[in-house]
Amino acid sequence: MKSFCLIIILFFTLSLTSGCIAYQTYQTEMGRPLDPAQVAQIIEGKTTEAEAVALLGPPQQIMERPDGSKTLMYSYSLTQLYGITGSVNTVGNISSKILFLNIRDGLVKKKWGSSSNTPLGMTTNQTLVVPGQSK
Repeated sequence: MKSFCLIIILFFTLSLTSGCIAYQTYQTEMGRPLDPAQVAQIIEGKTTEAEAVALLGPPQQIMERPDGSKTLMYSYSLTQLYGITGSVNTVGNISSKILFLNIRDGLVKKKWGSSSNTPLGMTTNQTLVVPGQSK
């Protein structure tokens, strides 16, 4: 009989504590997402700077060169974290894309870029703290 009571108490305790655990997501974006179809429309040596800006919007940065050329930079990153509040295990990933357009004489002379997807994991006494929410 005692073991039955212990099982009931254990079950009751676990059901109460599991209700206090909250799975949380934190997400932040920087820049604007780049549409691959729009990027593909930019043809080196043919697309003008004005056409590129009309497709992609204003760049995040313009780097002017001494030779009169310039480089337009477009970047986007998305950080996502998932975890249980108060847990020592939080996972997520950071994905980023960057595009450079080299402009000379009003034309896109070269386009290049990169993308990455980096998994994240926090497992050493770190907890997920979501801004604006209590722990």
